[in-house]
Formats: sequence, structure tokens, C-alpha cells
Amino acid sequence: MHTLLLHLCLLLNQGPYKFSIDGKIDGITTGKFAVLSTEGKELLSTPIKEGKFSLKGELKETGQYMIQVNQAKRYCFLDGKEMTLFCSYKNLDATSLKGSPANELYGQYYKMIAEKLGNKISGILSEYRAALHDGDTVLADQKIDGILQLEAQRYPITKEFVQANRDNVFAAYIADVVKDESYEKGKELYDILSEQVQQNYFGQLLKQHVDELKISAIGATSPDFKVRSATGELVSLSSLKGKVVILDFWASWCGPCIQEMKYLKKIYPGLEKEKIAFVSISLDDSSEKWKEAYEKEQIPWINLHEEKGWKDSEIRKLYGIHTIPFVVLLDEQGKIIAKNLRRGGLQAKLQELLNK
Repeated sequence: MHTLLLHLCLLLNQGPYKFSIDGKIDGITTGKFAVLSTEGKELLSTPIKEGKFSLKGELKETGQYMIQVNQAKRYCFLDGKEMTLFCSYKNLDATSLKGSPANELYGQYYKMIAEKLGNKISGILSEYRAALHDGDTVLADQKIDGILQLEAQRYPITKEFVQANRDNVFAAYIADVVKDESYEKGKELYDILSEQVQQNYFGQLLKQHVDELKISAIGATSPDFKVRSATGELVSLSSLKGKVVILDFWASWCGPCIQEMKYLKKIYPGLEKEKIAFVSISLDDSSEKWKEAYEKEQIPWINLHEEKGWKDSEIRKLYGIHTIPFVVLLDEQGKIIAKNLRRGGLQAKLQELLNK
């Protein structure tokens, strides 16, 4: 009975979201202020007179929208009842929108990430580029390792942020952003959210993505698939059963993928005699670009091309891949051991498997 009442309350609380935004835009006298969907569809608008505007209305729910002042558009979060926007037209900034807790959390989160991680990563990136320019590949590899170590801190920092703001829709939004194509992380963050936020659009979107990732969760047996090789042969994943398999997803246009492949080539000579199969799967839309790239890089292991390309690749969707490079590690039985591994993390997992 308690659960039923709770769900009824949630449904009632999710009625039309009524709000107002009053403001003044310096640098213009007339025009239009509008609220748009994230796809750009106008939902509400009001005229700007003498630089001032006042908009009252209702939307389906709180969440992410776009505000538009004449031709200028900015993404923002709307969840306040009475909000204000005071800024100049030349510097239209969503963080100038006040009275929306979600929008203020948006600004706080990215400021926090910049202070804790972003500024440090930018500094190391500059050092990495300088090392590459000087031809110092050892130093360049060290810098990449440093960046990966910092990037690994993003999830625990965000998890703490989500816990502290579990009742706000922005928590669901940022949880979906940082789940790293991981069922485990996505589920953990979804479970932290309040039930009301779980029912919001971004809560439901996160749940949808988590459900899609379940098939490739750690410990699950990877579904079989077939991909074509340079000789035209269809190679199945099941044909590699009995070996530890490293699936390296990449594309010719992806600079970091090429750098990661160079790293794999460094560790390959010491592992090729083990029961390990290295498999690179290109997500290039063009088979010609793929062939040019693998010939240039002289990939010494199994090299395949997903003919459907990036957008329509069923394999990419199977593993929930949204960014590359992306490495999946499978054990001898085809069970998924780890996803999105890089460098030292991959070597550590490989050693763990080989020592069993």
C-alpha cells in the first residue's frame, strides 16, 4: 500500500511544470525571448521590449531546454518557479539564469571538475604535445598515463556529487554523461537517484541506457558476431574461444586510437605466444580509409572492418560504445572481464588472467 501511494504521489508531482522567467538583456532593445526543446523546437516565447521581457508558462516537466534571445541560443536547465536572466546579448550565458537549482548545479559541477581535473589535464596535454613534437615517445606515454589517472577520478567525484544532489534532475543528467559505457556504473548511479528523479526524462533515459548495457555487463558472456577481414573472410568471435581476446575498437580518423594502437604494438611481442588474440575492429564508414590506415600502421594481428560503419554498427551498440578508442577484454570462455580499458589497466587485467 505504501509503495502504491508513493507511485501515485510521484505521478501527481509530475504534472505540468509552471514557471516564470523575468529578465533584461543589455545590448538590444527589441526582439524575442523563447524557450526551446533541446532539438530546437520553440515551446514558449514572449517579446522583448526596451531590453526587458517577462515569460510565464508551463512545460511538460523540469529538465534541460534551450533559451533563445533573437539569434543567440544556449542550453540550460529549468526547474525553478520564479527565475531571472540578466546579462548582455553579446555574452548570453546560461549560468546567468538564476532561480533554477538544476541550472546552478550545472555551473557548480563543471566548475568543480575544471578545478579538480580539467586544469590539470589541460596542462598535461600541453606537455604531451610537446613530447610528441620532440619525438620523445617515452615521455609522451607517461603523460597519457597521467591523463588517464586523472580521468579515472571523474567517476568517484561525480558519484559523490550525485549522492549529494539525488533529488535534483541534474543529477540524473550528469549520471548518464559519466557512466562510461558501463552497466555497473550506470546502475549504481541510477539507484542513488531519488524515485521522483528516476521518473524524470533524464532518469528514464539513464535507465534505458543502463538496460541496453546489461547484455555487455561485466561477467556476461559476449554474444557472438561476425566481422569481415581485409581478405573478405567473415571472422566470428566464437572462432577465438579458448583464447583471451582483446577487442580494440578504433577508426582511421581517431588520433587517440592510433596512439593507443602504437601502445598495443609495444606490448604485443611479449604476448603473441600466449593464448591471447588481439583483434582490432575498425568503425570507419569507408573501407578505403580503413585499408589505408591499417596498411600505414602495419597492424600485426587480426584486423577487421565493421562494414556498417560507426552510426549503424550493431557491435558498437552491443558494447554501448560512444567514444573510441575502446577496448573490451574477454576470457577463454568468451566472458566479458573488463570494458574501456587503457594501457596500464589493460596490462594489469591481462596479467591477472594469465596468472590464473
